[in-house]
Amino acid sequence: MTIASEIQRIKNNIANAYDVCTSKGANIPSDKNSSNLANCINSITVGSGGGSNVDLKPLIKKAIGWTNQNEGKCYFVRWNTDGTYNLMSANFKTLVKNFATNYMGSYISYILDGCFYIRQTSSDNYIKCNCDITDWIGYSSTGSNGFAIRANGSLYYYSLSTNGTATVKLVDDTGVWTKLASYYYSGTYGIRNGALCKAIYSTYTYTVVDNSGTWTDVCCLSYGISGYGIKDGKVYYININSGDTTLLSDETGFTAVSGDSYGLAICNGALYYLSGSRQAKLLDNTQTWVKLCGSQNAITSTGKLYCSSYGSSIQQVGTDTGWTDACGQSSGVAIGLNRGNVYWQLSNNSLKQLTFDGDITQIDGAISTMTEKDRTCAVMVSNNSNNQNLYSVAYPKQDYSLYFDKNLTTQFPIKINSISNNSDYIEVLPLINGVKQKYYRNTNIDGNFSVTPDEHKRTEELINILEGS
Repeated sequence: MTIASEIQRIKNNIANAYDVCTSKGANIPSDKNSSNLANCINSITVGSGGGSNVDLKPLIKKAIGWTNQNEGKCYFVRWNTDGTYNLMSANFKTLVKNFATNYMGSYISYILDGCFYIRQTSSDNYIKCNCDITDWIGYSSTGSNGFAIRANGSLYYYSLSTNGTATVKLVDDTGVWTKLASYYYSGTYGIRNGALCKAIYSTYTYTVVDNSGTWTDVCCLSYGISGYGIKDGKVYYININSGDTTLLSDETGFTAVSGDSYGLAICNGALYYLSGSRQAKLLDNTQTWVKLCGSQNAITSTGKLYCSSYGSSIQQVGTDTGWTDACGQSSGVAIGLNRGNVYWQLSNNSLKQLTFDGDITQIDGAISTMTEKDRTCAVMVSNNSNNQNLYSVAYPKQDYSLYFDKNLTTQFPIKINSISNNSDYIEVLPLINGVKQKYYRNTNIDGNFSVTPDEHKRTEELINILEGS
């Protein structure tokens, strides 16, 4: 927190206290400063019941409700210049997962509800890019361009512009593409009809790299980083520059690989570690492993989440058995899905819950600790059509936090961006095609916070001082 932001927070708290005093009929001084606040509070008249001063504390903990009527629910993560994060709310029902998000790269293009969107990082404006094709099932991009696969298996190159246009070029519609590695400056590796191929963006063509067997998975291969793949059930290291492959294990039965310089693999249900020394090491064969996330996290068939210490050991994250998905390069930036809620920092010591309604169905991306704004955006979607409720303090202002419930259970707050003149709705980021997301006043869900929100803590302290407590 900067000195300037702390000063502004105190000013907001003082202003909020005067708002409360105004509603109680206090004598409001011309200078609404901290020095005059005590006398202002003391000027509040005795209530009609007689005998005792008005109790302001219930109003300080008052939770007022706001509702967004939506067909779907979507959250994005926003990085702030002071190093903090907050969530941004939008209306989307589905997303297509980016093959590149298990390798850390910039993340500014999305396929949401079948359409391309590009994020302007300076304004958090998500711009829909017009394209006649909407049946995308997978794509690889670490920026505004990349390769995407349609439902029929055909491969396209695309480039998005913040003016709302999508340039789409057919690369191949004679074969079936099933998997792409991470997109990088000259193209990407992928699997076409079981062959390992390289798609080249400058010519919108592809070349066959290896068709000596049947390839079923491939990962990473981006920006000078080599990757891994599976051919005929065996795991290989793939050199990004030459496409040469090196067998890592004589074991047969590999079904999945993930990671970059260091990775994870599944073979006959067992978990393996893939290292920079070009070998595969057995980590665990006592459980059945079903899903990998980057180079550190994996999920078992019983819904347990584990974190790998780069090949030396694995440790279960918590005790829950409700994990169904995870994505991101490493445990520190990855997000996971557990019983419909999203968590960040997938390790025992730093696990943080981000959503609380239990209805998230899809996740993608990662939350980086790097300062580049285009490296921090995870996305979380629910196709649940229920209304989305949020809560604020009684007299909200711009940049005040919104809460998922009356217990203030949130790690990354949603921030108020603006309030309508008659206070019948508030607006939050992101901008979708330049339009903010509106939450309308909902008195039916009003209540009281279980504890005092940060926006009112200073006011509570002042009241305690005046009451001598």
